[in-house]
Amino acid sequence: MPATGVDTNVFLRIFIQDDGPQHRAAVDLVRSLGQVFVGTVVLVETVWALRKIFKFPRAKLVHFLNTVLETDAFIFENREVIEAAMFGFSSGDADFADHVILESARRSGAERLFTFDLDFSRVPGVERL
Repeated sequence: MPATGVDTNVFLRIFIQDDGPQHRAAVDLVRSLGQVFVGTVVLVETVWALRKIFKFPRAKLVHFLNTVLETDAFIFENREVIEAAMFGFSSGDADFADHVILESARRSGAERLFTFDLDFSRVPGVERL
């Protein structure tokens, strides 16, 4: 695992050029290090920002997730959880964060997950309370 991690604002700026100096600094950091660690929360926050702030549609977010997961420069925490969550998210039910929650629970041995969220409750294994 690389010795250096990045926060959401750095990870996001690698892909979004809304602030030129920050974009260049983030890209230069990754280039100089070769690899950086990306925590699960960082990826979830990034997807949230891309969807809510930058208005990426679901298909573009799935493409983004596929692309970053295939990039050698990024080492992801809980990669298996992220990959499974991405697959669920691509089906169109619930948010990416919801799917990360579900996959984390499954890998911890939970057989059921309860929510108040109607969209999330449509996902197999999730029940509406």
